[in-house]
Amino acid sequence: MFRGTQNRFSLTRVAVSTSGYTKGGLLSVAGHSCGLTSTTPVHQCQCRPSRLTTAGCAVAITLAVLWITSTNAQNLFVSNLYSKSIWEFDLGGNLITASLGSGLGDPQGIAFDRSGNLYMAYYDYGVRRGSVAKLGPSGALISASFISGLGYPTGLAFDSGGNLYVANTDYGRIAKYSPTGNLLNATFATGLSSAWAMAFDKDDNLYVTDSSNNKVVKIGQSGSMNASFITGLGYPTGLCFDRSGDLCVANYYTGIISKYDTTGHLLNASFAVTGQGYNVESLAIDLGGNLHVGNNGNGVVMKFGPDGNLINASFASGGAGAEYIAFPLVVPEPSCWMVAGLGLSTVLVVKRRKRSNQDGVSEGKSSD
Repeated sequence: MFRGTQNRFSLTRVAVSTSGYTKGGLLSVAGHSCGLTSTTPVHQCQCRPSRLTTAGCAVAITLAVLWITSTNAQNLFVSNLYSKSIWEFDLGGNLITASLGSGLGDPQGIAFDRSGNLYMAYYDYGVRRGSVAKLGPSGALISASFISGLGYPTGLAFDSGGNLYVANTDYGRIAKYSPTGNLLNATFATGLSSAWAMAFDKDDNLYVTDSSNNKVVKIGQSGSMNASFITGLGYPTGLCFDRSGDLCVANYYTGIISKYDTTGHLLNASFAVTGQGYNVESLAIDLGGNLHVGNNGNGVVMKFGPDGNLINASFASGGAGAEYIAFPLVVPEPSCWMVAGLGLSTVLVVKRRKRSNQDGVSEGKSSD
């Protein structure tokens, strides 16, 4: 069961990414900016009490409720190549289930849509073809061939419109599909040697690790490509955006995670050092900004803090083959919205009483 998908929240124009952050720009209510950027976790709202309007208070209350209710809700999902299934771990790194999507084939990229459905790219050696499966929030298989007829699919990513992008290593290209699985563009991006992982920034630019060419490619919404966005890497595999909007890239050969801004400028060549060369495959960031690193060799997922310091060298483990890792987007249960609504109502009542008292005082002074 996707326990990590039971309390997820989404805001206007929010789209799912493997880092579990909001996409779509700065959140503003009644002209009050709450400091939520496209890659900032919602619990990082920077509202200042002295500047809060009624709408601002409502936002603060709502976000506080969502943060409280979602703290224990974001579980980690790992595509395990050797067990041929998706594994789910809780926030403490404890294994919940090791059988999601089992029996389909070799699992590769995984991603969540805004409804909490899990999509899994996999390759079936029996028919020598690849597909993308869709599983519901309960973990039940909805479709083993949501998308079929692929070569060897690897990374998956959703844009802000809910369209699914599939990297196809065999054909060296990326295809674009509608939210219902209809093919929109079979050659959205071409000329890639070995596309591995993908991630979108706040402007819907797509970033792809082209492993064999030791580089990261940047692709605009129209499909325009910067084939030399980041070069000179050591067989890059996983990538993701941190809560500041900077791009983290895993170097497979060295086991080092480097950090870049969205212009391709190197910020930190050794942001996180795993000491696991020839094993680092995938990256994902949780709501707290912690970086998780999937190790294909021993199946261990390492956890680093927002500053790149190691927190746990074996946060989650249980078997070799951690190909891709992902966190779902956190969305609240209906009861959470009820609590948030109650908070807003309280703010309005208090403000109305305060205004009434002020009016009464003014009238009293006038009568004198």
